[in-house]
Amino acid sequence: MIKYFAILFLLCFAAEHSQCSAEADSLIKKSRLSDSINSDYREYLPVISPDANTLYFCRTGHPDNYGSYVNEDDQDIWFSELKPDGTWSEAKNIGTPLNNIRDNAVCSVTPGGNTLLLFGNYIEEDDSNNGVSISHKISNGWSKPQKLIIENYSNLDNYANFYLSNNGKTLLMSLQTEDTYGNQDIYVSHYNEINSIWSEPVNVGSGVNTPLTESSPFLASDGMSMYFSSDGHKGYGNFDVFLSRRLDDSWTNWSVPENLGNEINTSGFDAYYYMSAVAEYVYFVSELDEYGDIDIFRMKMPDRLKPSPVILISGLVLNPITKKPIEAKILYSRDSDGRIIGEARTNPLTGQYKIILPVGEKYYFRAVAKKFLSITDHIDASEVEEYQEMTRNLEFVPVEYFQESELNKINVFFTYNESKLLKGYKPELQKIVKLLKRFPDIKIEISGHTDNVGDKASNRNLSKRRAYTVVKYLIKHGIRRKRVKWRSYGMERPVATNETEEGRAKNRRVEFSIYK
Repeated sequence: MIKYFAILFLLCFAAEHSQCSAEADSLIKKSRLSDSINSDYREYLPVISPDANTLYFCRTGHPDNYGSYVNEDDQDIWFSELKPDGTWSEAKNIGTPLNNIRDNAVCSVTPGGNTLLLFGNYIEEDDSNNGVSISHKISNGWSKPQKLIIENYSNLDNYANFYLSNNGKTLLMSLQTEDTYGNQDIYVSHYNEINSIWSEPVNVGSGVNTPLTESSPFLASDGMSMYFSSDGHKGYGNFDVFLSRRLDDSWTNWSVPENLGNEINTSGFDAYYYMSAVAEYVYFVSELDEYGDIDIFRMKMPDRLKPSPVILISGLVLNPITKKPIEAKILYSRDSDGRIIGEARTNPLTGQYKIILPVGEKYYFRAVAKKFLSITDHIDASEVEEYQEMTRNLEFVPVEYFQESELNKINVFFTYNESKLLKGYKPELQKIVKLLKRFPDIKIEISGHTDNVGDKASNRNLSKRRAYTVVKYLIKHGIRRKRVKWRSYGMERPVATNETEEGRAKNRRVEFSIYK
């Protein structure tokens, strides 16, 4: 895939400089990145991280590439980081296991920089380069790339493009299959958490795809604005970059593709445009004669072509006792329907996370890790109108602490032979409601108890009614039924003597405990 487009770049950008009008040249204000990134070798396929702090790119033909001794045109992943003074660090080869003797490239990076989508083959017995894999940051570098399993995946072309959405749930790809309209079309696939398999690719439709070629899809941080390259829509050259916005959740209903105009598109080949979450600059490659080969450039993104604004939230997830980083997942959901819409990971070395939330909604987000209960945070982005960055550290509570110091403090008592809640205990039940909403990981058991007045069977039935009365109250106040269960113990488990009225009153109760 990558080398194929590199050849097109070499041929088409030469045409660009001989054919572009003076007017277009005045509109396109390209800025070549420094020599710390660009070299005497070919640099292309720039992927800027959503926080704009790391730039991944391909470098071809460099003697430090891992496959250079096999193929002088070997393609490796390199990266550079933005320094505090606004300049880029000297680019470094990202090393193994992301680079090998085959061609390798980064397709996309998640907001926290802790997950990379990769193009290349990492299966030793497979000689092909056509594959897509994923790698996560670990304590000593990057995990070994794992090939994505995509249901009924097929590609009749030797080349493909892939892009993973910021929330890690949607995969865009450019493929040629039996149902394409032309050479390559853009498809969409969604992650199935139940079986950890990506759904069968679905063609995004004839509104975007044409009888010719659509490639290099990029989904902006708003999750709605897709930028892609095409030679099938009307443009300035053989391939132009277009913008189409998603109109609903079907992923097959898109606005009419808009040519980005001669501020960006040229008479040559234009593709592989990437933006950070703030969308201030667009990164791309070009060939200028005075520099001699393909280099990486950037330019300001026109306001009319920018995606909708987003909020970038970052913070730390630390052990509350040791203050050391915790390796955790960050889950975030919409308040409107409660559906989890995204997932991120913390950096195992620092505990830092980053997530991106499109404006216009209210959200809940939390960290999830073994042996800890997460505390849910929330943010109201319903009226935000411009890009913002916020810091929110996420807290954990050890399960033991919660059980001992929170839940066991709450008891609900009843009058003799009654299962009706007394008004004075509703504030206590509100504590339970608040705790369950604050700690969405836990499930509780509600146990009903009685004194010893009456026979065993009737007391067992009475204790059941008492427990269920509390269950109904919790459900009425927004706690999902699957998070609570109840048991009736009747008079089997007294906590005080049944010889006095005071003791019997303490036994007529409902108790709470964590069961998961």
